[in-house]
Amino acid sequence: MARAVLSPCEVFLHATECLRNLSSTKQSYRQTMRKCRGLVDSLVSYVKDCIEAGKPDEKSVDNCVCTLHNLTFQLEAEAPALFTRITALSKNFNRKNNQGDVGPISCFSSQNKAPDKMNCHNNLSSFNYDPHPSGAGLLLHSKTLQSYLTLLRSSQKEETQEACCGALQNLTLHEGIVSSVMSHTIVNKLNGLQVIGPLLKSNKVNLQRNVMALVRNLTRNPSLHSALGHEVFEGNESDDTLAMACQAANCLFIKDPEMSKHLLNKDLINYLPKSSKAASLVLYNLWSEKDTQSYLKKVSRD
Repeated sequence: MARAVLSPCEVFLHATECLRNLSSTKQSYRQTMRKCRGLVDSLVSYVKDCIEAGKPDEKSVDNCVCTLHNLTFQLEAEAPALFTRITALSKNFNRKNNQGDVGPISCFSSQNKAPDKMNCHNNLSSFNYDPHPSGAGLLLHSKTLQSYLTLLRSSQKEETQEACCGALQNLTLHEGIVSSVMSHTIVNKLNGLQVIGPLLKSNKVNLQRNVMALVRNLTRNPSLHSALGHEVFEGNESDDTLAMACQAANCLFIKDPEMSKHLLNKDLINYLPKSSKAASLVLYNLWSEKDTQSYLKKVSRD
């Protein structure tokens, strides 16, 4: 009996399924796959081609994105050499800004001079720019991040969207220069909040939760608080998602008490107790601030 001959598309599909499975297991497998010549390039290129062809829901796209998501897991710890450019540029930038009294302050200084903020943001985003990205370097490049954001907006497959969000989470997970650069790239360079914001109100509970976890990562960057503040509390969220929203809000309010005045209203105050544990921490920290306490009393009377 003759065996059925698989079409090239079927062969490719099964190959991407195999890569997806391999990338989800051992660290040594991930390392080997990152170093495999042309592998990451091919995955990224295929995803980009399908996006441009209007085929974001192809099963092979899902497999490729899930593989890329897995390859970003623990990326900074497992492949620190990929981030040499970012760390070197940030050190040079700080060194130049710390010489003498002239020039803008360091991006990473605790000082806060308004005229320098935009300059810092632009420099942070530029740290992630390589005109000729290749290999594993594509895992953190802005072109790949743009593909994730495009799929988050255009794909109807929840699994694909969650993988894209997961990759962005992995790249913004830890505090430090790498996460800051990735976060600024997503928010400032790629205008990612235009995509992320609406997904906070998605009726897909798992996706909504993952997007809120990404927002929580982004809140670690004080210079992004203003942009993020308007995206945290809108819509009726699931309990888990609202708890994460409260955690993100808590980070915002502790680092920038003034931000709370722009976000607080009577409806929000009454709404917070629905996720009591996380909400109570937000309310406690808000009430601990004398200035904010006065504002809360005023809002509750209105």
